[in-house]
Amino acid sequence: MGEDDRRQGHLAHGRGRPAPRSPRPWFVSLIDGMISECGSEASRLARDLSEMQGKWSETEAILKAIEVSHSAKVSKLEAEIGELERDLGKTASSLLKEKKSRKAKSSEARLAKISSFLGSLECIRSRDLALAAVEGGMAVVRALQSETPPSLQAEETRLSDCKGALAAVDGDFDLVLAYLKSACFLLVSKPVTTESIPEIFRGCEPRNVEKRISLDEVSIISKDDPHRGHLAHGRGQPAPRSPRPWARTTSTEVTSPMGEDDPHRGHLAHGRARPAPRSPRPWARTTRTEVTSPMGEDRPPVPKPCILV
Repeated sequence: MGEDDRRQGHLAHGRGRPAPRSPRPWFVSLIDGMISECGSEASRLARDLSEMQGKWSETEAILKAIEVSHSAKVSKLEAEIGELERDLGKTASSLLKEKKSRKAKSSEARLAKISSFLGSLECIRSRDLALAAVEGGMAVVRALQSETPPSLQAEETRLSDCKGALAAVDGDFDLVLAYLKSACFLLVSKPVTTESIPEIFRGCEPRNVEKRISLDEVSIISKDDPHRGHLAHGRGQPAPRSPRPWARTTSTEVTSPMGEDDPHRGHLAHGRARPAPRSPRPWARTTRTEVTSPMGEDRPPVPKPCILV
């Protein structure tokens, strides 16, 4: 009684009389309104759900299409990558071949340069050898120019030492000594000069560069006049007079130990072709003196002395 109307009194409020009882249709209408609202909300949610399902299916279709296109693109890219790898392999092989060819060409060029350099070194070496040979020849010439033949006193000393060997010889030793002195004088009186060298040094030592006197150039002959003596070629001084007038022929031979008197070898003084090697001792001579007489035919042969100086 009076629950929904505050102005209507009730017994609790002290208004005296109770309110009349009435049905409550508004409550039912309120519940119906709430139910209708819930139904409309449910239908709206169902429509939204169906829309969301449609959008989801569309999204799935789009995703599938994207996945298919992506897979196609991936396969295409893989094919392109394979082609690029093949092209890269070909390019690398071609680069390696080109590098090898360039290296081979550079090696050939270096080898050519090295061979040309070696050829130039060989030419320089041959020139150095030729220059050394010429310098050696000039040194030999200077040595020959600087050499001084032994003096007459030294030769006399050596000859006097050999007097014992000549004691057995039949004849006057003083005459032999005088002739040997004249021969030694001929050797000493011919110094070595650059004009006396017959030709330029050509790789081997010249033979007879001092123009040593050979067998046919030194011979003292006194045929008709026993008091006259002369040199065969007019060199030097005349020989001393013989103290024994019976001596008709006196010959003195001066030879060299290197074979200048050998007719088969020859020397430059006579214009023969090949020069002989130079004597290690240019002052060394072999002197042989022979005195013959028409009065001594019945005598035994006189031994010929050989004096090695």
